[in-house]
Amino acid sequence: MTAETITGTPAKSDPGRMLQARLDMVVAALPISAWFNPGWALVSIVPFLGFFPMFGRESAWSLIVFMGVHLFNSVLAMDLYRRYRSNPSNTQAWFWRLIGFQTLSGASWALLPWLLWVDGNAVNNVAILVPIVAVLWSYAASRAMHIGIYLSGVGAIAAPTLVRFVTAS
Repeated sequence: MTAETITGTPAKSDPGRMLQARLDMVVAALPISAWFNPGWALVSIVPFLGFFPMFGRESAWSLIVFMGVHLFNSVLAMDLYRRYRSNPSNTQAWFWRLIGFQTLSGASWALLPWLLWVDGNAVNNVAILVPIVAVLWSYAASRAMHIGIYLSGVGAIAAPTLVRFVTAS
C-alpha cells in the first residue's frame, strides 16, 4: 500500500487500470455471449418456421441469414476472448475492438424485425419485439460496466428496430 492510496489520492494510472478492469468484465462475458446469441436466436425464430401460422411463415433464406450472422458473432466472440486473454495490454485498442463487436452484435439482433416482420400481424410483431427486449436486458446485465460498450450495442439494436416499427404499415 502506498501513501497515495491511504490518503485517497488516486494514483496516476488509475484511469487506465479502471478501463482495464471494465474491459476484463466485458470480456469475461464473451463466452456466455458465444452460447447465448445463437441459442436465443434459434429460440427466437421457432415461431416463424411455419408450425404456428399465426406468427407468419418466413422464407428459409431470412432464417438462415439471421442464424448465420449469430453463428459468425459467436465465433468472433470466442476469438476476441482468446486474443484478449493472451494479450490485454493495449486497452485503447481493445476498447475499440469491443465497441465494434458490440455494435455488430446489436446490429445482428436488429435484423430480426427487418427479416421477419409481417405488416398488419400484431402477433408477429410482438414475437419479434420480445427477443429484442430480452437481449437489451442481457446487455444491461453484461455490458453496463462500460457505458460506451453498452450504448454501442443498445444503439445498434434500438435505432434500426425503432425505424422498422415506425415505418411499418
